[in-house]
Amino acid sequence: METVFDHEPTPEELKYLFLSGRSPEDHLAAIVDQESEYGNIYALYMIRGNREKALEYLNRIRNPKERFHRKPPESGNGSLGS
Repeated sequence: METVFDHEPTPEELKYLFLSGRSPEDHLAAIVDQESEYGNIYALYMIRGNREKALEYLNRIRNPKERFHRKPPESGNGSLGS
């Protein structure tokens, strides 16, 4: 299964993605399905400011509930906290 960790997130990106404070190991153990993980990958690329790549992953999500409940993270210059 493809996960957000296959896309080499930085510690800062992980902090932003996992606000609940879960460790990466806990996250991997809690993955429900591939589509929900595509949502995490989508969010990662939005954080990085790569809208084209983000939309590629959003378009892989077939479940309308999973796909349309997501609010895109701020995107822009690809740096967090700016």
